Amino acid sequence: MIDHGGHVWSVPSALTLMPGVALPLRTTVLRDTQGGLFVISPVAGIDAWGREVDNLGPVRGVAAPNGFHHLFARAAWERYPHATLWASGALRRKRPDFPKVTRWLDGEAPVTVAPGIVAHPVLGMAPVQEWVFLHEGSRTLVVTDLLFHVLEPGLGLGVFQRLFGTYKKLAVSRLFVRARRDRAAYDRSLKAIAALPFDRLVMAHGEPILAGAKARAAAALAAGP
Repeated sequence: MIDHGGHVWSVPSALTLMPGVALPLRTTVLRDTQGGLFVISPVAGIDAWGREVDNLGPVRGVAAPNGFHHLFARAAWERYPHATLWASGALRRKRPDFPKVTRWLDGEAPVTVAPGIVAHPVLGMAPVQEWVFLHEGSRTLVVTDLLFHVLEPGLGLGVFQRLFGTYKKLAVSRLFVRARRDRAAYDRSLKAIAALPFDRLVMAHGEPILAGAKARAAAALAAGP
């Protein structure tokens, strides 16, 4: 587990796309203003990295933040059954095995998911319906697939990154926006996200930016595709 300071940690992992091609992946853990922990996009191996999380405090929230990052959310919730499982509305039909106590992230308004942690929607993308999370105390924005920042991809992954416009830079993936259905709503939500009060950026795919992230993220979001 990596300590990013400001009550923000992450668990690095990787997703094998094909032999020799691995996409960096991470879970982000935030501490709320009352000492509880909020786990975003759990990766595999909860029995291992969960022990490190246990040393930080009680887990009170687990999030499956979009229609793609959900595979290990139930396993994390089963480890922490007293936590609230928050899930993107895109998963309502996709994950009928999620417990009845699941809190669905739907609509256009921000949602406070824990004290000092607010979820904001990426609109116009019903199949994905990503939610990003602002950790107000540390001014950290946590995104999942909205932005990539893989700086050392290796040869195999580099081919995919060039194809999707994310090669060795902070950028929105062309693959991600293939799910866009309402361009106006999408653009409106990206402007709202770019205006949030953050200085740090932690993403599921790539290296965190721990200073000066706001201007860079705004430029990447505005650039498209």
